[in-house]
Amino acid sequence: MYKKVRICPILNNQHASVTVECGLICSMIGIVLIYMTFIAVSIYTQGKLDRLSYSLAGILRERSVLYPRHQRLTSADVDDLYAIAKGVLHDMNSSVDSSNLTIKAEEIYFPRETALNSVHSNRAALAAGNGNPIYTSYRAGKGDDTCESSIERTTLENLSPTTPQDGKIPIYQVTVCYSVDIGQALPKLGNITSHAIAVAR
Repeated sequence: MYKKVRICPILNNQHASVTVECGLICSMIGIVLIYMTFIAVSIYTQGKLDRLSYSLAGILRERSVLYPRHQRLTSADVDDLYAIAKGVLHDMNSSVDSSNLTIKAEEIYFPRETALNSVHSNRAALAAGNGNPIYTSYRAGKGDDTCESSIERTTLENLSPTTPQDGKIPIYQVTVCYSVDIGQALPKLGNITSHAIAVAR
């Protein structure tokens, strides 16, 4: 009475289903391995940038030791800082492409309203002041305007220490950004940022 319907053989083929499942699993494992590799490279690069930003901030901090009075930060100083950053980064890892490096240097300076006797004052006191803060920033490198620190300007001003007689001491912040080329699909994941803060010595 009933006609036997034959099902398409490919639907009953267990070997084909195993092949498809194996292909999907291998693809997922490959994606996970690629993602883990990128995470490992990012963590490695982040550690390098942390050390680099701390060293660059230390260089800006020691500028006051080289001059009798506080000298304002200039674009030439940041260009020199960028040249140092490229050299240090290359020494850390020769395979790193320094053209993907961007730095931003910021300075908050508090002008002095009254003069000090330079004979009886240390260099930090000569640089300190209690006037309205003057903010200066310069960039060097790849020219990426998205290279920004998570520390805002107002917070940076509040972090500047105050001496009882001399006022607030200048403070610097150096932000180092490096872009890892992982394609246009995930551009934000390829931007690694590190920043360091230092007070003028």
